[in-house]
Amino acid sequence: MNPCLYSFFGLSNRVCECPDFANQPIDASISGYYIDQKLGYLQDFTYANCGDGSIWDILQRAKDTAILDFQSDIAAQLHKGLRERIAPFSGQIGKAPSGIISSAQRFNGIRFYGDKFTGVKMILKSLQIGTTLGGATTVKFWKNNELLFSQNVNLLPNQMNQIVLTSVQDFVFEQDVKYAVTYDLVSGSYPLSNLISCGCAGENNTWKKMATVEGVTMQNEEDVFLVGGNSSANGIILNALVYCDFSQWFCWLLKEFGDISEDFLIVANALTFKAAMIATQHLLDSNLINFSTLTNKEALYGKRAHFEKEYNTRVEYLATRFPASKYNCFLCSSINQINRRSLIL
Repeated sequence: MNPCLYSFFGLSNRVCECPDFANQPIDASISGYYIDQKLGYLQDFTYANCGDGSIWDILQRAKDTAILDFQSDIAAQLHKGLRERIAPFSGQIGKAPSGIISSAQRFNGIRFYGDKFTGVKMILKSLQIGTTLGGATTVKFWKNNELLFSQNVNLLPNQMNQIVLTSVQDFVFEQDVKYAVTYDLVSGSYPLSNLISCGCAGENNTWKKMATVEGVTMQNEEDVFLVGGNSSANGIILNALVYCDFSQWFCWLLKEFGDISEDFLIVANALTFKAAMIATQHLLDSNLINFSTLTNKEALYGKRAHFEKEYNTRVEYLATRFPASKYNCFLCSSINQINRRSLIL
């Protein structure tokens, strides 16, 4: 799920007295759109209830589901007119070890960045690390000089230890942004020796076209982006997904145009309509309409159909607005070109 979409719209601009929301307006919305504003028919006392099945619970679940559905729906629409420049890669970055690296310094790792295309993303759910003595170590993930995440692990000696991350790491490749994963060796230990890539034809070619990956070894981990890179993976294997990620466009809308761009507001409104549609279905499935609304089921069915129509219209329109020429991990197909031409005419 793209976390930046959470700030596009909110649940309600009312002050909530439920403990989970700390007596503050729910989900401060950059766009000014809130789900309950679309609903429009809930009585005031409804908002005093908390917990499962309350209006706050319904709105929160509707928001979470709307964000997931929106990303799937916009992807399906975009793929009618766009195609990835490079096929997605799912597999291992780093080869099986053979020998040890006796010249390694205390901190070792690999760094990676996208210098090929705009719009590339890498997702890491797990990795493997192998050292001669094993022992306790801390795996750290870096974005430039910022520590993003760390996890303490205990390695068994002379084998590749599978490490499932407690927090899935998403790395969005942007200009002038580098990422790295590092770990420290216990005294007297060395990394198992493995290469990042065999340099041969095959699956390597896919991720190589989208990202640059280098090995690093250093005495001070703060130098991870300063020391020279090499072809050694330093006892690390990344289990990675690397692909063209159109969803970063939504975050870039904020960075490039600020809060008030037309496309940003259309995205926010689409999300709000989708969440309102989902919330309406939750209301139909619950007993809230018996005491908390000023309408009946027939009216709710009509509202739900209206929300769905408004949502679909905006998704179809947004698909024509995606700047494929700028975020060049994608190519326009003939279908997309026809759609754009017809809009101009």
